[in-house]
Amino acid sequence: AFASGMAAVNATMQLLASGDHVIVGYDCYLTTYDIFANDLPRYGIESSLVDLTDIEAVQAAVRPNTRMVYIESPTNPLLDVVDLVAMAEIGRASGAITVVDNTFASPYCQNPIDFGIDLVVHSTTKYLGGHSDLLGGAVISRTPELAAQIRACQYNQGAVPSAFDCWLLIRGIRTLGVRMRQHMVNAQAVAEWLEAQPEVTRVLYPGLASHRGHDLASRQMRGGYSGMVSFEVEGGSSAARRVSEHTRIFQLATSLGGIESLIFPPTAWLETAPDLMAEIPGSPWAQYPGMLRLSVGIESTRDLIDDLDRALAALRE
Repeated sequence: AFASGMAAVNATMQLLASGDHVIVGYDCYLTTYDIFANDLPRYGIESSLVDLTDIEAVQAAVRPNTRMVYIESPTNPLLDVVDLVAMAEIGRASGAITVVDNTFASPYCQNPIDFGIDLVVHSTTKYLGGHSDLLGGAVISRTPELAAQIRACQYNQGAVPSAFDCWLLIRGIRTLGVRMRQHMVNAQAVAEWLEAQPEVTRVLYPGLASHRGHDLASRQMRGGYSGMVSFEVEGGSSAARRVSEHTRIFQLATSLGGIESLIFPPTAWLETAPDLMAEIPGSPWAQYPGMLRLSVGIESTRDLIDDLDRALAALRE
């Protein structure tokens, strides 16, 4: 256990050394991207941004010094689904450690170690805690050897969670299944409703048949498709911002995985940091300027849809 999700992510990076190379998905959590782009190069570690849904592209990116393949599935914020069996096979063939950030799926929906992945990372702040009142992270290892190395990182960095955060996390885990089932009922209903709205140009949710990774998700996410939904509205980032400002139940915030529903317009937020956005090659945010990301909570399904309906109506005013 770690003091935060990013402390857990950083612990996996401690397995790397100067001269190593990492393959990482181009669609990933922005702070994780910052580690690969700005922190690791100072220690002589190179990274390649790759579309991890393209197996041939991943294979082509492997170098003799590739030490790690770092994966999110579903990804943040495009909710792409990565073939974990294929990633594990590439890792074994190249001698690289495979790491999956499983925060969006939660262990209720997906267990990457079942597919041969070496290390699994969670921000326990999110679905595992479930109430937006704690900070924590976790790394789960497939082998005792890697577990010992991660444990040493935790100890040496002092990145341990507080006793009270651990107590809150245990409380949250007890209701994980109940919460996740309602998250997913609501997310599926919201995603299907959004697909039918004229202001919405694209809906990204693995539970939709229209999602390009739906079949893979159905095999891989055995517990369901989780509660994260992304969608795009006409009118670009200004329209996305306008929608986010007109919800009442969905609160404007960057976090996720709690019982309350949250809405976040990634591109509108990144426009406040244009230098950061410009340095991300093939930025998913640049591709979808009108994107909004929802963390769908466990409130009344009807109330959530009515709230989004009211917000989308603001685009017609």
